[in-house]
Formats: sequence, C-alpha cells, structure tokens
Amino acid sequence: MPTRSNLISSPVRLDRSGILMALGWLLCIGPMVALADSEDLLDQRLDAAERLNASSHWRSGRAVLESIEPDLARASPEQRNAYDLSLARNLALSGASAAGLELIDQVLDRNPRIEIRLRALWLATNLAMSERSHHRAFNYAQEGLALIPRVDDPATRAGILGVAGLLYAEAGEFEQGIEMIQRGVDAAMEAPPDPQESTRCIAASRLAKAMRLGSDWQGAMDAAERALVHCREESNGHFIASLESEIGEILLQQGRLDEAEPWLERARQRQQDIGHRGGLLLTRLRLAELALGHDRDSDAEAWVDGIVDFFREARDWERKARAHRVLADIEEHRGNYEEAVEQLRRSSVALERFHARERTRRVAFLEARFDRDRQRRELALLEEQARASRLEQSSTDQQASLRLAVQSGGSLLIAALAWMLFRTTRQRRHFRALSRSDSLTGLLDHTAFFDTADEALQHSMQKRQGFVLVIADIDHFKRINDSHGHLAGDRVLRRISGLLRDLFPTPALLGRIGGEEFAIALQDCTTEQARSMIQAFQNRVRLAHSEDRAFRVTMSFGLAEFDGLESLEQLRRRTDAALYRAKQTGRDRLVVAE
Repeated sequence: MPTRSNLISSPVRLDRSGILMALGWLLCIGPMVALADSEDLLDQRLDAAERLNASSHWRSGRAVLESIEPDLARASPEQRNAYDLSLARNLALSGASAAGLELIDQVLDRNPRIEIRLRALWLATNLAMSERSHHRAFNYAQEGLALIPRVDDPATRAGILGVAGLLYAEAGEFEQGIEMIQRGVDAAMEAPPDPQESTRCIAASRLAKAMRLGSDWQGAMDAAERALVHCREESNGHFIASLESEIGEILLQQGRLDEAEPWLERARQRQQDIGHRGGLLLTRLRLAELALGHDRDSDAEAWVDGIVDFFREARDWERKARAHRVLADIEEHRGNYEEAVEQLRRSSVALERFHARERTRRVAFLEARFDRDRQRRELALLEEQARASRLEQSSTDQQASLRLAVQSGGSLLIAALAWMLFRTTRQRRHFRALSRSDSLTGLLDHTAFFDTADEALQHSMQKRQGFVLVIADIDHFKRINDSHGHLAGDRVLRRISGLLRDLFPTPALLGRIGGEEFAIALQDCTTEQARSMIQAFQNRVRLAHSEDRAFRVTMSFGLAEFDGLESLEQLRRRTDAALYRAKQTGRDRLVVAE
C-alpha cells in the first residue's frame, strides 16, 4: 500500500507555466513555517494545491503538496483527508491513477464525514473509469448515488451525479446517463463559480462528452460551448484544453476539417504547457487524422509518432486502433501495401480488445443493477418475515388461524423471493461467463485470457514452476474469407478451437485473442515439452481440411518460456516477436523466442 512519502518522493521539476505560482505560494508561507500548526494556514496551502491542480502543470501542485507533507503530523483528520484527496487528483493528472485510487481507498477506510466520503467516491469513480476498472467504478458510483439524499451541498451532489451519469452513458445507457448528468448540471448551477472545485465547468463538460458518445453532434457542440464558458470563468486550464480538443473532435467527425484545426491546435498548445500528457496525445491523434484528411502525410506521421505505445500501455484500445489506421493510410499512400495490411491487422486486433472491454463494461453495469435488485429483494424478504412475526403475535384469539395464513402466505412469498434471488444469481453468472468468452469459439476472449494468464503466472512464480506462453496465427486467413466466404472462415475458427481443446486439456488456458489469433498458456511446462505439444497440434492442423476439402489450413506459432523475472506483458512481447519471425520466414512453423 502506498504511503504519502513514497508517492511523492520523485524529484519535482516545475515547468515555466507553473513555477511562478508555486514559488509564490511557497515564499508566502515560508516566513510562517513556525506557525505550521495553524489550521487556517494549512487550509490555505491545501486550497493553493487544489487551485494549481485545476489550472497549472501537475508538478506545480505537487510542489505545494510536498511542502505540506512535513506538517501532516499536526493536521486534523479533516485536513489529512483533504490532503490525500488532493494528492490523489494530482497523481491522476500525472498519469498515476492506480496510485491515486489506493490513496482514496485509505480515505474511505477512515470513515470520514458524509460530504468528504461522497467527494472521495466521485473522485474514485472517475479514476476507476480512467483505469478501465468497470466493476470498481460502478461500485463506487452506486455507493455515492445512495448517499445523495443525505447531502445538502449542491457541488458535492453535482460531482457524483456527473461522473455516475458519464459511467452509465459509456455503458450504453445514454438516456439514463444524460438525465443523471443534467441533474448534476442543475445542481452545479445552484453553487457559485469556484476555481478550486470547478463544479460548473466539470458538470457541463461531462454533458458534452455524454452527448458525443450518443452521436448527438449538435447537442454535444452546444453543450461543449456552454461548458467552455464555465471553465473559463472558473479558470480550469485542464478542462478548457479538453473541451477545445473535444470541439475539434466533433468538427472532425462532421468533416469540417478547416474549422477543427484551430481548436485542436489551441488544445495541443495548452495541454503541452500544463503537462497533460494523456490529453496531449489524444489531441495529436486527432491532428494526425485531420492532416490525413488534408493529404498532409508527413504532418500526420509526425503527430502520430510515439502515441501507439502510450495507448497500448493505457489499454485504450479504441484510440490505439485509430492510430494504427492512420499509419495504415500513410503506408498505403507510399505504396508499402504489406506494411499497410499489417497496420490494419493491428487495428483490427485493438478493436477486438476494445469491444471485449465494452462487453465487460456492459456486464459490470448489469451486475451492479442485479446487485441492487437483489438487495431490495432481500430487504423485502426480511420485512415480510418481520411482518409475519408481528402478525403471529398480534392476537391470541386469532393466533391459530393467523399462524396458518401467515405461514402459508409467508412460505409462498419466501419461496417466490428465493426463486427470484436464485434467478438473479444465475443470470449474473451467465452474464459474467458471456463477458469472458468469445461468442464464436467459446474460448476465453482477449481480456479474460490475459487476466487469467496473469493469475496463472503469479501462481507458477510462487510454486517455482515453469510457464510457457504460445501465440498462434492462422496463415492467410483473409484469403480463406475472401475466396470461400466468412461462413467458411467461421468453420475454420471453430475447428481450430476444437483441436485446441482436444490437445490442450485443462489446466491449459486457451483464448481467441484476435480475429485469427489464438493464445495458449501452459503451467508447470518447459520449452521442450511445449514444443512437442505444438508440433503434434501442427500436424493435426495441417490435416484439417474444410468441409468441401477445398483448402488446407496452416498456422504459425511463437513460443516463449517465462524467464523468472519478467511480467506477463514482457513475456507476451517476446512471444509476439517470435510469432512475427515465424510469419516472416515462411509461415507454417514454430519459432521459439530468444
């Protein structure tokens, strides 16, 4: 578990945009360090950190937070919570959302007063969304929404309504999500403009994003322009830049390239100045797409440089797919058709991962709804049992007849509620299973395979056992689809998955991780053992003909054995590299990673 000390121990280098503000605050408080036990002084410094978080480079806010840390021993519980939440927000701005979430959980574990708890929950929901931790985000949001009737502060209510509404919109519940966000906007308008909290700015910005997700382009544009007014009024540089880029995206999607370019350029410059790396790289992706629309391939290549790795590390598969499509168009214009096809293949794989994550998000929403319904039913069951007990004691004269009626009715009601709970639990398991398996082959999908493989690798490390990862690709699969139709291609995929189950029984992990890509994870296994198993599988695949025996299927394989130190992602990169060499050297072969 991270502590405040190790979370902020990295050296701080301020950019020019924030150094004057940070130094100004530090110089102002310098002569009063001896008075650090003053709650008013500490509150002023915490307010300064929050203002810098909203308007400047994250390093500026970090400098003030570091200056506060030595005085935390004398801070009140309220101030300690305020410090940790400010640091969590700062960590998120620097790209460390996971560390920020751990800090927020520490605040929630202290059982703070309800207003602080609700603020912590909406910040946690936001960070969990950034981490693509959908179940966690829905849990935070549901707890926060349940607390709204107990909170009077409109800004706090606006925060949880806005982030929960956006979460619902991203899960495909656009109408419910937008209605919730609009309630948040209405609550925000009850609060005065606040540069520190940026309540109006953030609430209105979420409405614009939700409308764009629902493809309501004009509604999104109107909402973004209104949000921009509030963000300028509250001096929130991060959201101003995000909205400028959002408006550029809306114009870009409508084909209004000349209008989009100045918005995107302003956003890029602002994000570069305030150090918002994630926002900056998204804006660069949009500029790259715009440059392609103007046939400026060299500009597009410059904008897209380096962003694929960032989106892969951030697990932002939809934007990674867009970046690969930009690269594919550039290579096609140059006449490098083989590389263009490879970029399109990578785009397709990224989109598969994106859709798998969308299914997971949707299932998380359904599970949250089922949990809420189950809790209501359990409460109804308890209330009915209590009512039955009260009736049973109500009258000695009618005790016998009432007992019979109550027991009969109560038993029927209990049985009905128990059946409903059973169905809810079964449906939840069904949805979870659907979210983890590929609908065509029944194998684990990309997300489920690598999540499960990571757990298996950790187990192998603890047991000091070998672990082998294999990634396989059907050779020239596109030709099969083009020449014989997609139904024939689907039959091939199902046949391959059946052969995998035959030759790699449990505890082997099997997944379809892309269009024609499969993965195998083998525990307590060596390279030689895995090589022998793959060669046997290859022989079976080579003999597998289509139903009309019109073509023969071959596959290429990359294999890598865990070296005892690397992460699953590093092991996967070595396996991918081996598969690439297998395809480059003729296909229909197995290559073992170096």
